[in-house]
Amino acid sequence: MKITYTFSEETIEIEVLDSWGELIVEMDRLEKNLNHKETRNLFYTDGYDFEFHEFAYEHDYLAAIIGEESIEERLPDAIAALEPQQQELLHKIFFEGRKKIDIAAEEGVSCAAISHRLEKIYKKIKLFLK
Repeated sequence: MKITYTFSEETIEIEVLDSWGELIVEMDRLEKNLNHKETRNLFYTDGYDFEFHEFAYEHDYLAAIIGEESIEERLPDAIAALEPQQQELLHKIFFEGRKKIDIAAEEGVSCAAISHRLEKIYKKIKLFLK
Protein backbone atom coordinates (compact mmCIF):
# COMPACT_ATOMS: atom_id res chain seq x y z
CA MET A 1 0.00 0.00 0.00
CA LYS A 2 1.21 3.49 -0.79
CA ILE A 3 0.71 6.31 1.72
CA THR A 4 0.89 9.89 0.45
CA TYR A 5 1.84 12.84 2.65
CA THR A 6 1.48 16.36 1.30
CA PHE A 7 3.49 19.16 2.82
CA SER A 8 3.51 22.84 1.91
CA GLU A 9 6.18 22.46 -0.76
CA GLU A 10 6.34 18.75 -1.55
CA THR A 11 4.43 15.48 -1.67
CA ILE A 12 5.99 12.24 -0.46
CA GLU A 13 4.72 8.77 -1.29
CA ILE A 14 5.79 5.86 0.93
CA GLU A 15 5.34 2.14 0.27
CA VAL A 16 4.27 0.21 3.41
CA LEU A 17 2.77 -3.18 4.23
CA ASP A 18 -1.02 -3.30 3.82
CA SER A 19 -1.56 -3.91 7.53
CA TRP A 20 0.57 -0.88 8.43
CA GLY A 21 -1.10 1.21 5.74
CA GLU A 22 -4.58 0.43 7.07
CA LEU A 23 -3.42 1.34 10.57
CA ILE A 24 -1.91 4.65 9.37
CA VAL A 25 -5.03 5.55 7.40
CA GLU A 26 -7.24 4.77 10.42
CA MET A 27 -5.00 6.81 12.76
CA ASP A 28 -5.10 9.76 10.35
CA ARG A 29 -8.90 9.54 10.21
CA LEU A 30 -9.20 9.40 14.00
CA GLU A 31 -6.80 12.32 14.43
CA LYS A 32 -8.74 14.41 11.91
CA ASN A 33 -12.04 13.63 13.68
CA LEU A 34 -10.57 14.43 17.08
CA ASN A 35 -9.14 17.75 15.88
CA HIS A 36 -12.47 18.63 14.29
CA LYS A 37 -14.38 17.71 17.46
CA GLU A 38 -12.00 19.72 19.66
CA THR A 39 -12.34 22.87 17.57
CA ARG A 40 -16.14 22.58 17.48
CA ASN A 41 -16.52 22.00 21.22
CA LEU A 42 -14.37 24.84 22.50
CA PHE A 43 -16.12 27.26 24.79
CA TYR A 44 -15.25 30.87 24.14
CA THR A 45 -15.97 33.48 26.78
CA ASP A 46 -14.97 36.59 24.85
CA GLY A 47 -18.51 36.91 23.50
CA TYR A 48 -19.94 37.57 26.94
CA ASP A 49 -20.18 41.03 28.42
CA PHE A 50 -18.58 41.33 31.82
CA GLU A 51 -19.27 44.41 33.95
CA PHE A 52 -15.70 44.64 35.14
CA HIS A 53 -14.16 44.12 31.71
CA GLU A 54 -12.45 47.19 30.28
CA PHE A 55 -14.07 46.84 26.87
CA ALA A 56 -17.34 45.14 27.71
CA TYR A 57 -19.13 46.94 24.89
CA GLU A 58 -17.72 47.40 21.42
CA HIS A 59 -18.81 51.04 21.10
CA ASP A 60 -16.67 51.95 24.15
CA TYR A 61 -13.69 50.41 22.40
CA LEU A 62 -14.43 52.24 19.18
CA ALA A 63 -14.71 55.55 21.02
CA ALA A 64 -11.37 54.89 22.75
CA ILE A 65 -9.71 54.25 19.39
CA ILE A 66 -10.94 57.25 17.47
CA GLY A 67 -11.43 59.74 20.28
CA GLU A 68 -14.42 61.99 20.68
CA GLU A 69 -13.51 64.64 18.10
CA SER A 70 -15.87 64.96 15.14
CA ILE A 71 -17.03 61.34 15.26
CA GLU A 72 -20.45 62.27 13.99
CA GLU A 73 -19.00 63.99 10.94
CA ARG A 74 -16.27 61.54 9.91
CA LEU A 75 -17.48 58.14 11.09
CA PRO A 76 -20.08 57.57 8.33
CA ASP A 77 -17.37 58.06 5.69
CA ALA A 78 -15.05 55.67 7.52
CA ILE A 79 -17.75 53.01 7.69
CA ALA A 80 -18.64 53.53 4.03
CA ALA A 81 -15.00 52.80 3.14
CA LEU A 82 -15.23 49.33 4.73
CA GLU A 83 -16.02 46.15 2.82
CA PRO A 84 -19.71 45.12 2.80
CA GLN A 85 -19.06 42.14 5.12
CA GLN A 86 -17.32 44.45 7.59
CA GLN A 87 -20.20 46.93 7.46
CA GLU A 88 -22.64 44.09 8.09
CA LEU A 89 -20.64 42.90 11.13
CA LEU A 90 -20.61 46.42 12.57
CA HIS A 91 -24.36 46.67 12.00
CA LYS A 92 -24.97 43.40 13.84
CA ILE A 93 -22.84 44.50 16.82
CA PHE A 94 -23.83 48.15 17.18
CA PHE A 95 -27.31 48.48 15.73
CA GLU A 96 -28.79 45.05 16.40
CA GLY A 97 -26.93 44.74 19.72
CA ARG A 98 -25.92 41.16 19.07
CA LYS A 99 -23.09 39.43 20.92
CA LYS A 100 -19.96 38.16 19.23
CA ILE A 101 -20.59 34.63 20.41
CA ASP A 102 -24.02 34.56 18.76
CA ILE A 103 -22.64 35.90 15.47
CA ALA A 104 -19.82 33.33 15.60
CA ALA A 105 -22.30 30.49 16.10
CA GLU A 106 -24.42 31.76 13.21
CA GLU A 107 -21.42 31.93 10.86
CA GLY A 108 -19.86 28.68 12.07
CA VAL A 109 -16.61 30.28 13.24
CA SER A 110 -15.01 30.84 16.62
CA CYS A 111 -15.69 33.90 18.71
CA ALA A 112 -12.00 34.69 18.40
CA ALA A 113 -12.44 34.93 14.62
CA ILE A 114 -15.20 37.51 15.08
CA SER A 115 -13.01 39.43 17.54
CA HIS A 116 -10.17 39.39 15.03
CA ARG A 117 -12.47 40.71 12.30
CA LEU A 118 -13.60 43.52 14.60
CA GLU A 119 -9.99 44.42 15.41
CA LYS A 120 -9.26 44.70 11.68
CA ILE A 121 -12.33 46.91 11.25
CA TYR A 122 -11.26 49.14 14.14
CA LYS A 123 -7.78 49.50 12.64
CA LYS A 124 -9.22 50.48 9.24
CA ILE A 125 -11.50 53.05 10.86
CA LYS A 126 -8.64 54.43 12.91
CA LEU A 127 -6.46 54.78 9.79
CA PHE A 128 -9.28 56.48 7.95
CA LEU A 129 -9.89 58.96 10.75
CA LYS A 130 -6.23 59.98 11.19
